[in-house]
Amino acid sequence: MSIHMTAILHPAKNEPISQELACAAFAGAVTLAPGTYVVDNRPGYIQCIAQGAPWLAQSWCGITGRSVYFQSLDHAAYAIKNESRLVPCPECLEAARKQLTSP
Repeated sequence: MSIHMTAILHPAKNEPISQELACAAFAGAVTLAPGTYVVDNRPGYIQCIAQGAPWLAQSWCGITGRSVYFQSLDHAAYAIKNESRLVPCPECLEAARKQLTSP
């Protein structure tokens, strides 16, 4: 049994919140107060994966504001296999894994 809790975050004026809290907010676990902004301090070599042709701007992880470099799961898989300098977003990989393994 899981319990879903919602919290409202009120960061200090002009202070960004961490990426972890932002992910929790996008997942619906917390609610951000109006005017809150998120700074993505993730390294530039980590890139999101697009969901497919009609949704090329939408990443698998669903976090907005991040650039989508990998055009498909295949593209990301070949980048991993070839040890590319660009790395697929771990949140995108986890979201795709959940989708592909759900009953």
